Amino acid sequence: MAPFLHSGKEKRSSTRIEISLSTSVMLVRVDSYLSGVIENISEGGCYFPVDQELPIGEKCLIDIVLGDGLDVDTVSLSGRIARNDSHGAGIEFVDNQPETTATLKKMLSNYSHPA
Repeated sequence: MAPFLHSGKEKRSSTRIEISLSTSVMLVRVDSYLSGVIENISEGGCYFPVDQELPIGEKCLIDIVLGDGLDVDTVSLSGRIARNDSHGAGIEFVDNQPETTATLKKMLSNYSHPA
């Protein structure tokens, strides 16, 4: 079972994509930097496996690396830690510019419907 799934009705308004993308998360207030791989992502947020509990409500900056080899791009998003479980943290995307949200939507479309 995926870390974010609940036994009841799904609460998300956006479709989640199971994916493995290199990611870094910077917690703004506590000035902490973590790197790893997100397990899933949607327009509303992502799941970041981490072996420590992150402070709920903490604002963060998320850099997601797309592509491989020489064809790499980074999407930078603002978020906040929404929840923790024993395997990682759920990060909700918040306060992003329309251009950033459009880039995220395009990325999700590319990964959910590969050419």
